[in-house]
Amino acid sequence: MKSTAAQNISLVEPIIRHRVFNCYYWKDKCFGLTSETIIDKVLEIKYIGGMNHSSNQPTDFICLFIKLLQLNPAEEIIDEYLSDPDLKYLRALTALFIRFAYPPVKIYTKLEKLYCDYKKLVILKSKGYAIIHMDEYIDSLLNGENIFELSLPKIPKRSVLEENGSLQPYVSVLENELNIDRNKKEGENESESESDEEKDVDIFQNLKIPDNFFKKKRKRDEEDKDKKEKKEKKEKKEKKEKKEESKKEKDKDKDKDKERDKNKEIDIKKDNLNEDVKIKDNKSNKKEKENDKNEGGEKIKLPDLDPESDEYWLELRKRLGIS
Repeated sequence: MKSTAAQNISLVEPIIRHRVFNCYYWKDKCFGLTSETIIDKVLEIKYIGGMNHSSNQPTDFICLFIKLLQLNPAEEIIDEYLSDPDLKYLRALTALFIRFAYPPVKIYTKLEKLYCDYKKLVILKSKGYAIIHMDEYIDSLLNGENIFELSLPKIPKRSVLEENGSLQPYVSVLENELNIDRNKKEGENESESESDEEKDVDIFQNLKIPDNFFKKKRKRDEEDKDKKEKKEKKEKKEKKEKKEESKKEKDKDKDKDKERDKNKEIDIKKDNLNEDVKIKDNKSNKKEKENDKNEGGEKIKLPDLDPESDEYWLELRKRLGIS
């Protein structure tokens, strides 16, 4: 039987669990995930790995692995995760889950089928990123002792399970390419049973997959895409309107500045005219005063006679126009 969620998580080292439970990605992104919504998070993964040594934080991959151990999905859902060949990181995550959560016989039967998958995976190592293939990754899960700084649960070797009769002898896919006859059992009728090579090549031929399993996810992706496009169009439109408004305001300010400068020039011209008029008025006034002085001086000019004589006063009266 498949182990429980608590048993699965207990297989992970306490230090790794503590770091995962205290990291930001676990608290923010992994909260409330289900066996369906976890697929959306796996689609965002760009590489596999355990700890990011540059930041001393667990990777998104290892956080989602711990979450998958908590969810402990049914075997039918796990088979559906493995069934989509395009979701390579979902396969990698599911394979690691199977290695921790399933009994040895199922581990071999489910993971050995992925030896036919040669897709490239980006892996984070202590010195940086590297490229491995899916079949290499599966081989390290089946035959290794550690992966991503996790100690893999111990399982018996395949040869022991073959001797016990729990597993059939393993047949490599390469035997089909080299035309090697793999049917070593005497008396077995080749026409009655399908060859093991064809079973290995057709990994999930007999697997019943509900047609609508990924339908909701694809629909949700399309809706999100439409929303994103609408949002981008709206933002572009708003930016364009803001630019036009700012341009209009700048034009208005320029017109105001021009009008202000024009008014200043008019005021300066007026002031200059007023000053010229004042200067002219002052000059004319001065001339008039001078004329008045000259006229007045001639009228009051005294005769060159003795003021005590009568002739002096008669002459003065004549000049003043007094009869």
